[in-house]
Amino acid sequence: MTQTPSSGKKWNERGGDVRIVRKKLADGTVKEYRYPRKRSDPNPVLDQKSLHALLSAYRKSSEFSHLKERTQNNYLTSIRKIETIGRIPVEGLRRRHILELRDTVARETGNGSANNMIVVLSSILGWGVDRDWLPFNVAYRVKKLPIGSYIAWSESQVETALTCFSEPLRRAVLLAAYTGQRRGDLIKMRWDHWSGRQLYVNQEKKRAGAKDIEVYIPIHPRLAAEMLEWKKDGCDYILENCGEKWVGVNLSKRIALQVRKFGLPAGLNMHGLRKYAAAMLAEAGCTSHQIASITGHSTLEMVEHYTKSARQKVLAREAMDKLQDNFGNHGKTTN
Repeated sequence: MTQTPSSGKKWNERGGDVRIVRKKLADGTVKEYRYPRKRSDPNPVLDQKSLHALLSAYRKSSEFSHLKERTQNNYLTSIRKIETIGRIPVEGLRRRHILELRDTVARETGNGSANNMIVVLSSILGWGVDRDWLPFNVAYRVKKLPIGSYIAWSESQVETALTCFSEPLRRAVLLAAYTGQRRGDLIKMRWDHWSGRQLYVNQEKKRAGAKDIEVYIPIHPRLAAEMLEWKKDGCDYILENCGEKWVGVNLSKRIALQVRKFGLPAGLNMHGLRKYAAAMLAEAGCTSHQIASITGHSTLEMVEHYTKSARQKVLAREAMDKLQDNFGNHGKTTN
């Protein structure tokens, strides 16, 4: 027996080429609406010669299953972009298709996202070449688009964020500023990684073949005092949003909104806080080795790139102090 829907409710009947929707109106009558049924593509992915099919085969491969979870998620993000040209036969792929896709992704989500997508596509096509899907990798050495360097936060900008940002986001700013860790490592920090005096971080490296490294970070008193309060929330992760673990891209988007809302310079992001932390350590007189022991950088060249401006300030200050010590306040030698 068919049940009569309550007032204002809808229910559907499916069958044939028409979708029927009935709605009970306020006066008790039932009005019937008929819509043509939308037909899905009967075979959108099963063409065994399409790029769709290659992407599907790669996702089922042992090479993909052996990637770290974080890397798999990054690959899947790029694969969703690649699927927009998935109907093209694999052997029909040309350099122009790759460049057009790269430029489209760059317009929609930025040059960095487009470059990452090209790296993933080249890796998958290389996998396909080894398995005779196509004769050569048309994405090999596609030119990357330029991306600007990350902007380091200033001390005053960090203080503005700690004063004005909403609580979940100011916590992220403080934790990043006093540990110098990447966004991905920040959001996976659990309370059992903190001893009260130091924080344990297992840094995941993105580069192929790079090993994860363990970092132990002594906690600055300012951060430690706040963390004692945060822990009272009873959450599993140090950084959470309404009781849920952050997703990296969502955290970045929310930070960008707060940056814009409070009039901070566009381009300030979580990675810029990593540069801020390294710069503060450099201004405090720390060596490149000491800074790397906190940030976990695998090369000193990157540390020196991050701290170049801060070291210039330190050296300039030291130089002027020496000038004053040797020549006094009146420009005369003390000898």
